Parts: sequence; structure tokens; C-alpha cells
Amino acid sequence: MSLSKRLISTDAAGGADATANFAPVLYEGNGGTKAISSLSFTPDLVWIKNRDTAGYEHFWFDSVRGAGGNKSINSDSSNAEGAENTAAHGFLTSFDSNGFTLVAGTSSAVTVNRSGDDYVAWCFKAGGSAVSNSVGGISSLVSANPASGFSIVSWSGDGSNATIGHGLGVVPKLILYKSRTATQDWTALTLEFDGSVDGLRLNTTASKFDITAAGATPTSTVFGNVGFPSSMIAYCFADVAGYQKIGKYVANTSGQDITGLGFNPRFVLIKNITGAAAWRIFDSVRGDYKALYASETNAEDTNTSYVSFITDGFRLNGADSNYGGHTFLYLAIA
Repeated sequence: MSLSKRLISTDAAGGADATANFAPVLYEGNGGTKAISSLSFTPDLVWIKNRDTAGYEHFWFDSVRGAGGNKSINSDSSNAEGAENTAAHGFLTSFDSNGFTLVAGTSSAVTVNRSGDDYVAWCFKAGGSAVSNSVGGISSLVSANPASGFSIVSWSGDGSNATIGHGLGVVPKLILYKSRTATQDWTALTLEFDGSVDGLRLNTTASKFDITAAGATPTSTVFGNVGFPSSMIAYCFADVAGYQKIGKYVANTSGQDITGLGFNPRFVLIKNITGAAAWRIFDSVRGDYKALYASETNAEDTNTSYVSFITDGFRLNGADSNYGGHTFLYLAIA
């Protein structure tokens, strides 16, 4: 297996340096070309959401698929890559050494850079230029950052349950994958609920379902194609002590603190596994109590019953992400 030679930043304790591997960025659209240059790294995944206006898609761009038009995918939609008219909606033109550059589209409505609107971009560092990975039954292109537990994987499915290499060297606990060429729901694969392989739909509110296909269980080197016959993209997340954790909690309706993460989180993604509910996104840059929804095009929503950030964890302030008796999955990043 070949991994990227790109230098990966770590802190003195050996864990990932949070500021060099992940950053939420706020910006105001200008309706033209806009360079975001406040990062300390070149991002490999940029996930953008309009905060002000309902009806705006989540736009995902990554360095493995490349910058430029017709490259966006949307976590709130089953659409294939580029199904949104990027000439109208704008797109990411480059991944830069300290950020990224956007261009607004011809539409004055839904765009990644509408003049006067507020946006958030969640930026992740993988391993830079993708390299070939021949581990598993299907060869893949992988941009992997083992130090931060994040990789981006592209492959062409053949309809079998063959395996694909992910480049992390440890078992990923959350894998988000999507067909690039077919109108097809996202799959979120996790082992976190009960140790077996469970699936969720990132673009819907549905509860979990069992994945029983041969080869579906991820290992330290591969995960399963589970029968997809099209060009695919995946985003893989693994636990990294002091930086990133994929976990679960059981709700109690009255509020509770989720602690023991080993770091102060800047980003928390939450999903009810056992019941129907939207995927909720919180980050400390936008501030406490402010939710966006990965599966929805809603504008930012504020409610004091939502999540707030505390030392070594996050606080569930009411029933919103704490429905009694249900089990919730979370991804937290320092």
C-alpha cells in the first residue's frame, strides 16, 4: 500500500495538531470571486453551507475529485456529482496553501458566494494529492492523513462486495460514501452502535439499518464496496486520541454532558441512530446553541436547548439531541 509522502502535522504528544488539520471558517459572500486565506493548511475537503437562507444545498468539494465546475456533491441530496448547475450556483476553483478560492455563479439565488449572505465552511486536511492503493479487491485512489484519522477514497465499483483500501492504518468508525455518477442515497457506515455494521443515510432523517453484505465490516486497511456498481467517493473517520472521537450516548431527555473526549471540541456532528431525526451540526466558531442540518437545506437555527461547548466535551441542553431512550452517534473534532 502506498501512502502520501506529504508531511502531516502532529502536536508534542503525538496526536494531531487541530489547527493544522481542521478548521471551521466563517465568511460573507461577495457575489464574485472570493479567496479564503485564513487557514494554516491546504484543505482537501471543503464543506460549505449558507447560514442565512433556507433552501441552500450543502456543497462538498474535495481534492481527490478536483476543483472546478461540476464537482460538488450535496449531503442533503441523493443527486449525482455536479447535478446542481455549478455555472449558476458557483463552485470552488482551487485548494490553496492557506485556504481556498470560490467563484459565484450566474444565479442571484442559490450559490456558494451570494453577496451579503453569511456562510460556514468546514475544512479538513487529508493527505494532499491522492495516491494509488491496491489493498483490497478494488484499487482506489486515496488521500490519507493517518495522524488526524481522516481519508478521502475514490474508486469505481463493479457491483460486487469487494473491499477497498482506505489508507488510515486503523479501523475507521464512520465512513460516509456517495455515488458520483448515480442518483443514489448517501450511506453512513458505522460500527459504533453494537459492534456490527450499521448504515444510516446522510441525506435523510431515517434511523439505522443493518448491513449484512460480505466484506462490509471495515478493518485497519479496507472497507466494503457493498455492491455499488458506479464511480464512488468516501470520507473515512477514525478515532485519534486527543483530536477526534466517534462515539455514542443514550439520551435521557433532561440534558447531559458528554465528556471524556480528551480535547475541547470545535465541531460536533450528531445523529439519532434508533429514531428518525436530522443530522445536526454544531461548531464553536458559530457559537453555542446554533444548529445546521447535514440532511436538510434549512438556514441556521438557534435554540438554547441545543448543544453548547464545554471543557473536554459538549453539553446537551434539552431534548433536541437527547430524546429519551434513543441512542445517538456523534463525531467530535478538536
